[in-house]
Amino acid sequence: MLHLSTPAPACGYPVLVTQPQNPFGRPQGPQFGNPAPHPGQSSFGGWGGGQFQAPGQALPQQQFGQQYQQGTGAFGPGHGAPGQFGPPAAPKKKGPPPVLVGAVIGAGIALIALLVYAFVSGGGSEDVGPDYRNEDYQVPTVSSSPPELKFPETMGELIELLEENPIYEETFPVPVRCDLTLDGATGSLTNDELEDRMTTYIGCLTRAWGPTLEAAGFVAYQPRVTVYPGGGTVNTPCGTAESQNAFFCGGDQNLYLAPDIADVLPPGVASERILFELIMAHEYGHAMQGRTGIFASSAYLAYEEEDESVALELSRRTEVQADCFAGLGLRSLGESMGVEDADVDAISTISFEIGDDQLRERFGGDPSEPGDHGRGENRELWIQRGFNDPGMSVCNTWTAPTSEVR
Repeated sequence: MLHLSTPAPACGYPVLVTQPQNPFGRPQGPQFGNPAPHPGQSSFGGWGGGQFQAPGQALPQQQFGQQYQQGTGAFGPGHGAPGQFGPPAAPKKKGPPPVLVGAVIGAGIALIALLVYAFVSGGGSEDVGPDYRNEDYQVPTVSSSPPELKFPETMGELIELLEENPIYEETFPVPVRCDLTLDGATGSLTNDELEDRMTTYIGCLTRAWGPTLEAAGFVAYQPRVTVYPGGGTVNTPCGTAESQNAFFCGGDQNLYLAPDIADVLPPGVASERILFELIMAHEYGHAMQGRTGIFASSAYLAYEEEDESVALELSRRTEVQADCFAGLGLRSLGESMGVEDADVDAISTISFEIGDDQLRERFGGDPSEPGDHGRGENRELWIQRGFNDPGMSVCNTWTAPTSEVR
């Protein structure tokens, strides 16, 4: 547990978002000042020019600038191979007495009649589809003025939002419908086509997350998705972002994706058909941290922390929680989207390959150097936890041992 009582003296949040080490990019935002970049690192991904605003006097309040209004294996438990239709037939024995035969025949006729009635009246099981959750939920439309981010008012509330957040008491709905199916051709879509697909996908995630947020006392919304060209840049309220990136911007609470983010992965992994759905589920997880006060709370602590190693751990706890939240969403929508065992394997593989150590090793860095997103085995660990258990307390990275967030 964090066991923090007072903030440390102000110090810039170390920025360790380089190319290619940004999958998936730290949530971007101008939240808490404008620290200088870590030597040799990109300045994008820092906490830029706006400031923190929340009522109350217990925390040093800073205005949040208005100009920036940021497992491997089978498909989880309960999805084993189909069972046989009843046990194998028993060996034939000598027939029973005629009277008993008549009684059995009579009972059989009655049973057949009941089955026919049940089928005709809609009780047959042949055409019964999944019992999808949240079908009556009205998904919020994309808005240019999303509800404000949740901010803590006191240090006590800040720690509670991280360690004892009401969202941890909820159970994530499974299954939830999504009118998309996984498509191996996603990687060949134009930017506009990919943006349309990801917008529909984010609507599906919102159908799953919305009632869950509201049950915990928070406000739901649907973020806008912007797909920008590989090799190019995108201007956001959080600054200008290079390509090979995906991120949540707290300044407008929207999601951004450059398709060439796939280039930081090994070729066989980069072509997995679930890649972009996993990436955007992670970024959507950051948006949900924004809804629940986790995003602002973790960012405030990181900004105020003068020990770089502690600030990096705070960042990793934020990132692997977004991995866990992504696992919840992928599992929830998986049945309707046609997620198969091979896709589940891919989820684990992708998560491992975007670990800080794996990226550094692949691109000539030192894999033992501490990173800001988490090592491959831990990113895989947390997305598996979310995928395999709908109890949202499994995603509480803020009380997890340091060994699980390295």
